[in-house]
Amino acid sequence: MKKIFLVIVILLAFLSFFQKGCGEQKAQKVPAASVPMATGESIFKLENDAETSIWLERNGNKFETSAGKGFNFFINDQIKNLSEADVVVKATANDFRFLLRPLAKMCFEEYAVTILEGNTRLAFNKVKGTYKIKIPGAILAIIGTKLDVLVNPDQSSTILVHEGKVVLIQGGKDTTINEGDKVTLGPNASSVIVSSPDKSSFNTYNPDKK
Repeated sequence: MKKIFLVIVILLAFLSFFQKGCGEQKAQKVPAASVPMATGESIFKLENDAETSIWLERNGNKFETSAGKGFNFFINDQIKNLSEADVVVKATANDFRFLLRPLAKMCFEEYAVTILEGNTRLAFNKVKGTYKIKIPGAILAIIGTKLDVLVNPDQSSTILVHEGKVVLIQGGKDTTINEGDKVTLGPNASSVIVSSPDKSSFNTYNPDKK
């Protein structure tokens, strides 16, 4: 009987550890003012005039909140647009903006961003050095350009360059994507197809204009 009880206790402890370590943590619904600040300087700020609904992961904690213009984002923050409107964020030290369509999700990094899912417009006017956009299986090296990036649930991606050019780094090979090119990548960049642009699949909103 004692052995059975001991086995049950061990199983419950293991299950609790597994849920904490591997399970999906439920986001806390809190006011924007209650979201704790991260260490270091903010690298992006929210540009929307009206409050917008976002999901945010910061320092291992997940939040749902309605944030307004000036809300700060830090390195390693993950953000997902939960609203029906676009979310616009502006870099604090460079002249570029990112526009997240509904349900788009990204992670801010040091002079890089990872697009995790959804459709995002990225506009770079002035960039110091080379900025990197990470997508499944590939990296985009940015100097100064405007482009759309769409990451699908199956980890395939579409890139549409509106201005300038981008270098696609994939499988040890660099491919230059010129203005007007559309690139379709298979899941985790397993294939790369360059074709004429089909802008009908992308919203033409310009984040540089209010």
